[in-house]
Amino acid sequence: MTQWRKIDAPELPGAGPERRAVAYYRHSAQVQQEQLLQIQRDQVQEWARTHGFEILQGFTDAGSSTALSDDRPAFTEMMDEWVKKRTDFSYILCLDVSRWGRFQDIDLSAQFSAECRKNNKQVIYTTIGKPREDDPLYPVYVQFERFRAAQYSRELSDKVWRGCVKITEQGYWAGGSPPYGTRRLLLDEKRDPLHPLEPGQRNGIQNQRVTLVEGDPAQVAVNLEQARPSSRPRNLNRDKIIEKLQQRHAAGLSLAWNVVCFENRVFAVAAKQLFRSWGRALEAAGLVPEHIATGSRRIWDRQRILAAIRLRQQEGKTLQCSRVRQEDAGLVSAARRYYSTWAEAVAAAMNAPP
Repeated sequence: MTQWRKIDAPELPGAGPERRAVAYYRHSAQVQQEQLLQIQRDQVQEWARTHGFEILQGFTDAGSSTALSDDRPAFTEMMDEWVKKRTDFSYILCLDVSRWGRFQDIDLSAQFSAECRKNNKQVIYTTIGKPREDDPLYPVYVQFERFRAAQYSRELSDKVWRGCVKITEQGYWAGGSPPYGTRRLLLDEKRDPLHPLEPGQRNGIQNQRVTLVEGDPAQVAVNLEQARPSSRPRNLNRDKIIEKLQQRHAAGLSLAWNVVCFENRVFAVAAKQLFRSWGRALEAAGLVPEHIATGSRRIWDRQRILAAIRLRQQEGKTLQCSRVRQEDAGLVSAARRYYSTWAEAVAAAMNAPP
């Protein structure tokens, strides 16, 4: 944006602690950002030398178009670690209001400036200059620049959105990561294929376009293999499986393959994988055939009821009566037969030794 008003800074004596400053630089575009940021630094540093300011530290957000401070790590560091905590400088130098941030809500820009003022720091926009202490119009100048920056940001956002819509309507990829199983292909000005784009690569000039093509089948297969969850969780080893089988037996739960597989397929499949068969897993747990309840009907006594309640607690399952009744009505019925209430059975399980 062109400069519409400049305030001549008063002549300052030699450098001193009261004229120490930090500088903030920001550039939103990815293209040529190094050159533009260096030009920004040169202009701010030249202004500082001319007016007797010492820059202690520079903070740079490159390729950041957002006005949100959380998405500008250098700005956040400057505010949190320097402005709020340090007292060895009094100024923050920034090229102009738009580099401070193109806030579409101009009150947000004023909010950060007010936060600096609250910590005894003054923001100076070097294209405007350091205001005189008795200048009543300086806030008006700054507020008008904030309005211009906000208006430019709104207009730019609208143009970018319309451009993306137009590109999409023409059948090209407007930007972002490609959908799974596809890759981006760069097209030249005549829309002839150039080369596939790797992740992070961008088209070089504005006349180039990007389209989506079928991805490499070998790479798709690799990605699928990497994304496939392990059939056996790492925490399920032989000892853990034996322990869980013994807990099921102690709780009076069925050890029939079809019942266990229905309740916890991952556990059942892991047991067969590690022991080569379900029967061998049961034998390793010391459960001979006559100890195995092959049906879904369970034989209850007080110890098995308490063991089943403790097992639910260990597995992180709820002990609320209505919920347990939905998941295991047999356990609730047995608990009420041996104890007057479900709550009494739970209390006995919590207090009884395992």
